[in-house]
Amino acid sequence: MKNTMKNTMKKPTIIGIGILIALLSLKASGQTKGDISGTWYAEEMDQSTIEVTQLSDGSYEGIIRSSAKNEFVGHKVIYDFEYDSDEKDYKGTINSAARNMELDGTIVLEEKGKLKITGKKFFMTKTFYWTKEKDYEK
Repeated sequence: MKNTMKNTMKKPTIIGIGILIALLSLKASGQTKGDISGTWYAEEMDQSTIEVTQLSDGSYEGIIRSSAKNEFVGHKVIYDFEYDSDEKDYKGTINSAARNMELDGTIVLEEKGKLKITGKKFFMTKTFYWTKEKDYEK
């Protein structure tokens, strides 16, 4: 009887540990350091194409190269982004082309070819996504 009770108590514990490991690996898979350089398409930003480059100091910046609004072309939309190994994301400054407002920003490489960009200012938060241009079918 004691042996049966021990075996039945082990199964839920093992299943629970397995579920916990699976959930942690899912969270970690979306937050890995990767190269965010390249040309990205931002539909929510007036169908803009942003070129993100890594500078000699290791930080990243992004400049709008094409947009449905010609006045946005050449605008530096992200800068001073550096990888934060504790948070597993990139942190820097976002400069809104439409509002000419600076926001605290984070970038997460969610999966290959997809960036999650979040800007925060006071109590306002805006999240949008950029798709690697080669992965985006126009």
